[in-house]
Amino acid sequence: AAAARARAQAEAANRNKEQAVASANSEKLAAIEAADTAAAAAQQEAAAALATRDVASSRAAKAEAAASDAMARARRAKAEKDAAVGAARAEAAEARERAAAAMRDRDATAARAASVERGAAEAIAATEAEAAAAVEAANADKAAA
Repeated sequence: AAAARARAQAEAANRNKEQAVASANSEKLAAIEAADTAAAAAQQEAAAALATRDVASSRAAKAEAAASDAMARARRAKAEKDAAVGAARAEAAEARERAAAAMRDRDATAARAASVERGAAEAIAATEAEAAAAVEAANADKAAA
């Protein structure tokens, strides 16, 4: 009876041990599956984060290129504006110089015209004086005759 009881206890202990091993194996498998699921989810999140980062990097690069282009256009526009202002100033200076030269020519022409006018007036006066003298001489000749 004691041996039967000992055998029954040993069998019960074996069953308990097998159940404990089976339970541990089952828990181990469940833990492995949970870890695999968590790892797969983490990989998906990492892939999504990388894709988001790549999109953001691409957008940043495009924005940087657009800003660089805009700055280059602004520099070109400023250079063109500066060149146009410089050309306009040079043209204005040339126009002022031409106007000053034209005024000097006008003044010189006016001075020559005044001189010619004075000469003509003097010549007219001399001619009139000669004519008057000739008339007087003719009158004197008539009177003497």
